[in-house]
Order: sequence, then C-alpha cells, then structure tokens
Amino acid sequence: MQTVQPTIDYAQAISRLIRQLPGDRAAQLYDFARFLVEESRTSAQPNGVQDEDNATEEEMAAEDGLWEASITRHADRFAVLKAQAKADVKAGKAEPMFNEQGEFIVK
Repeated sequence: MQTVQPTIDYAQAISRLIRQLPGDRAAQLYDFARFLVEESRTSAQPNGVQDEDNATEEEMAAEDGLWEASITRHADRFAVLKAQAKADVKAGKAEPMFNEQGEFIVK
C-alpha cells in the first residue's frame, strides 16, 4: 500500500509560525530564509559563482541596506564575538589564516 504525503503550503505554514515569534527572532528567521535563497542561487551558478555582474545598482543598494540593517540589529552579538576574538588572539589561541605565500590555509 502506498502512503500519500500531504502537500504542505510552506509559505502559509511559515507565516503562521513567524507571527508567534518576537521581532528579533522573526528577523533571524527572515535572515536565514534570505541565506537559503542566496545559497540556492549560488549553487545553481557554475562553480557556485554569483551573478553579481548582472545586478542593478538598485538591487545592490537594497542588498547593502539589508546587510547594514542586519549588522545593526545584531550589533551586540558582533561586539561579543569581536571581544572574544581579540581575547583569543591575545591569549595565543588564534591560528594564522594564511601561509608564508599569502595563501589561505585550509585544514
């Protein structure tokens, strides 16, 4: 016997869920959804290259605005990460990102 999976209207389901979240958590969900959309676009491009050459000035300005808003919204978290990174460097816990030839170190 074959089981039939119900069709889910994800837009409607997510809309119901996001209404239950406080503003900062809804913003995180929105940022994550945008990340997934961009990741899907990038993976569809050859070698994962984004098609930035075809973006209009308005699209690029809008994207910049979204990133700036996200950075502002999460400034306290970035400050904590920055302080921790500086402490790690000072304590000698950080490892170099580049080798002597200036190439990125991949482990």
